Amino acid sequence: MPAKVSPHPSWLARAGRLALAAAGLSLAALTGLHHADLARERRDLSHWLGPTGATVGEEPERQLLRLKAVRAALTAELQPRRFEGHEARVVARRQGAVRLARAADLAGSVLAARPASWEAAMGLGASTYLSWSLAQDPRLFTEYHRWEAPLTAARELGPGKREPLRFLAAAYLEIWPSLSPAKKARTIALLSQVFGDEQGQRLLLEPWVDIAADRAAVFSSLPADPSAWGALLDVYMKRHDWEEWAEARRRWDRVLLARLESDLESAADLEAAGDPSHARMIYLSAAARARNDRRYLGVVTAALSRCPPGTTPGYIAQALRPVLEAELDRCLLGRCGMKPDTLARLALLVGELDPPQAAMAALVSGARARAFDFERHAPNLWSEEWAPYLVLKAREAAKSGDIEAGQEALDGTHSSWRHRLAYLGAAVDLGRAASNSAARDAAQGQLRAHAATAWATADWLSRDRGTARLEMVTEVNARGLRLTLDDVPPAGAVIELRFDGTVVGSFPVARSAAAGEGNQAAVLDLRLTVPGGLHVLELETPVGGRVLPGAVALLP
Repeated sequence: MPAKVSPHPSWLARAGRLALAAAGLSLAALTGLHHADLARERRDLSHWLGPTGATVGEEPERQLLRLKAVRAALTAELQPRRFEGHEARVVARRQGAVRLARAADLAGSVLAARPASWEAAMGLGASTYLSWSLAQDPRLFTEYHRWEAPLTAARELGPGKREPLRFLAAAYLEIWPSLSPAKKARTIALLSQVFGDEQGQRLLLEPWVDIAADRAAVFSSLPADPSAWGALLDVYMKRHDWEEWAEARRRWDRVLLARLESDLESAADLEAAGDPSHARMIYLSAAARARNDRRYLGVVTAALSRCPPGTTPGYIAQALRPVLEAELDRCLLGRCGMKPDTLARLALLVGELDPPQAAMAALVSGARARAFDFERHAPNLWSEEWAPYLVLKAREAAKSGDIEAGQEALDGTHSSWRHRLAYLGAAVDLGRAASNSAARDAAQGQLRAHAATAWATADWLSRDRGTARLEMVTEVNARGLRLTLDDVPPAGAVIELRFDGTVVGSFPVARSAAAGEGNQAAVLDLRLTVPGGLHVLELETPVGGRVLPGAVALLP
């Protein structure tokens, strides 16, 4: 027979339920005590932070609450503030030192409870450092391991976090004179990581320029990142330090070219991995960031020829417009750097162009019917605006043997272009293509008539429009050029020179003054090979105000 089941619970069951009920009451009591204790600590921390205006919010857990209070104290102390008088500043520093000493204690307690917390390690190191710095406590140097070790640990615990890296670098810069040579070398290596992002550049690059012993130290701290070198250029520009700006510009140029070449490799890898959309944007960005310099032509042509099809953002199209203009200018002189299909793609990416530019792009990319359609609809084909197109048409006609069309184009070119090198060169090409020795010799005679060993201020084109251009014909080889600058801003400037499409360099220039005389023209000697033939010298002023070029002479 089955055992008889009592309708009343046994003493064991009753005892078990009572025990569970008692435990539940105890847990509820503990939870209530925890919340009350947390609320008291929240009030205490809010009161402690009161003078800074910071708050701790409603964090549900004690360690998070303390970390938030530490962050609030650090943030408040690092904010720029104004004080009325020296005494107010001293009092504020003393109060800040005391407040941060407590922040260090709080961070230390969190780190003890959570040894893997990079935020707690960061809070402990930063609070200790700032507290001692504000109090001018000698332990900042004698017991430096107490702030250095937590910050170093924070870097290791949070390898992807930038804050410990930046704070540690800032601390080293503040005490730079006291660092050993070995630690200074490690700090420079640390700065190279800090300057890899925009915030690090903004916060620490200018102070570092103030502290560094020389240019070599500054340059060695910068990573191979064009944005970091661009930020350094901004620092030098603010200071009108043209010598340093020019040298940094040369380094930036090398870094930029290397980065663009690297970007092409990255885009190719993405395309091979099946991500053509991302690859396209990298290709387009590389082409758009290229400088007006023949040395960048390989990057541009590779980017345009490899770029997968797709849409083009407006800002990219706008940035590519100068690239197209530079290529059309090269074609005018018979020095096209791109293949016709590459140039056609560039024109398509740029989008809508003025009719003369669109006609030129169509002409040199092989779309002659489209170019002639633009020409037929031009109401002012005889104008100066259309002169470059007609010169280019004559040059292209010489290539195809259409002598009549080429001569008609030259005859219709505006008179202001009849002395330009592009026009004279097209006339020589046309005479040579026609096997017309008389016409060829006449055109070559005109070119020789323009040959010189020196050029006056009046020979420059567009001298007052930002980019000055001097077209030259030389019959002798030279080892360089002597450039006279008619006007340089009082505070100096930097000029950048291109010779036959290649950047020669950036040069700081200043007014020279002879004793007892007024400002004298600045003179710059350029050491470069100048073979006999047609040449174009271009001058731009990237910083420092307008510089007006003057006479130019060959250096024999």
